Amino acid sequence: MGDSQENNKGKSRDKDNYVSWTMEDTNELLHLLVDAMNRGLHDANGSLSKQNVERIILPQLNAKTKFSKTYSHYLSRMKWFRNQYNMMSTLMRNNSGFGWDPIGKTFTAHEDVWKDYLKSHPSHSKLRGKSMVDYEYLKIVVGGGVSSGNFYRFYFLYSNIIIYLSSFSFTFVTSIIFLFKMY
Repeated sequence: MGDSQENNKGKSRDKDNYVSWTMEDTNELLHLLVDAMNRGLHDANGSLSKQNVERIILPQLNAKTKFSKTYSHYLSRMKWFRNQYNMMSTLMRNNSGFGWDPIGKTFTAHEDVWKDYLKSHPSHSKLRGKSMVDYEYLKIVVGGGVSSGNFYRFYFLYSNIIIYLSSFSFTFVTSIIFLFKMY
């Protein structure tokens, strides 16, 4: 009798396979995806293949996170990315008075602008005053956007030593000769 209940789970959520995503995990995945897009690992539709995700993205992500993620976890987070992007782009597209603060990763607007917007979009209240995933990166990963150049790889030649630097902001020293290429 107990066997029929155990075998009749249907499509309920498998709690043993549930992994929560921290904001650090989410941001790491987003950066890996932007890097993969910039390297041209996407198909003609702008999507990454399952093979590329499992072979390239997930091993790098799992090396940096506490809990290992699978392809189904990746798909779940991609759905979350799409929902976030749709909410954020609705705010940016249909409303003047809003801006994006890339440092604080928050939307900015005058109090009256927020009140008017939240009247017609009450479910978007979480966009107000909270640090979000980077809108510009979401645009690249799920919105069909293009790279803004934030992921340029710089190679510095200084005293016959090559230093590889991959960062989001650079301070250039005039005595350093640099060569750059998009990676």
